[in-house]
Amino acid sequence: MPASVINIILVEDSLVVRRRLREILGDIGAFNILGEFDTAQDAIAAIQAEPPDAMLLDIKLRVATASRCCATRSSASPRLR
Repeated sequence: MPASVINIILVEDSLVVRRRLREILGDIGAFNILGEFDTAQDAIAAIQAEPPDAMLLDIKLRVATASRCCATRSSASPRLR
């Protein structure tokens, strides 16, 4: 892995899209995927437990809004991009 690895989480309700994102990010090699989540609720819990450096977020999540997830991540991890 590169010297500067970005810890990231994926928040996407489509398993197919999550798999493809993981594949693309793996090919780049500069990312450590801390977790993959299909709901904002699960992502929020993960952010609070281990704040990532970045988050790829589906803005059209079915169950909870992406804005709620973003608001929680801002308070849990202000440095998150």
